[in-house]
Amino acid sequence: MYRYLLMVVLAITLKSCIRFVNEPTEDDYEPVVMSRTDFEQEVGISDPQPLENPGKIYVYGKFLFVNEKNKGFHIYDNRYPNSPQKVKFLKAVGATDIAIKGEYFYVNQATDLITFHYIESLNSYTLTKRVRNVFPQKQSPGGFSKSVEENQIIVNWLKVTD
Repeated sequence: MYRYLLMVVLAITLKSCIRFVNEPTEDDYEPVVMSRTDFEQEVGISDPQPLENPGKIYVYGKFLFVNEKNKGFHIYDNRYPNSPQKVKFLKAVGATDIAIKGEYFYVNQATDLITFHYIESLNSYTLTKRVRNVFPQKQSPGGFSKSVEENQIIVNWLKVTD
């Protein structure tokens, strides 16, 4: 009985000392930081962009939204799911998720929650609201945090190359 207990304690102790080869460390990534002023200006609607680093997919009504990780959302007309057509790109640096209710698109833009109003008859998208600091600063892919100065926002993390 004591032998098994000793083995369990030893295994737990050794596990905390071992670093697995693919396990990220705090030094593997560095934050991409923007001033709040620049960050808030990096929002808008533009012509379609190439899909480079896709994330989450969201379907709502006739639309298909594909996240471009930490850059915004590709908006597709999805009335014909076999051939969705690119319509616009919703630029929101630091964005990774979206929720939609009626004519309103709610986007997490790094630390902020922003709202776009879509008017179908005019095919217009308007930024209507920003709630600052709803979300914490972005963590690295390894789950590490970094302190930044006031009025600075972490919008992404890049892998450090040797």
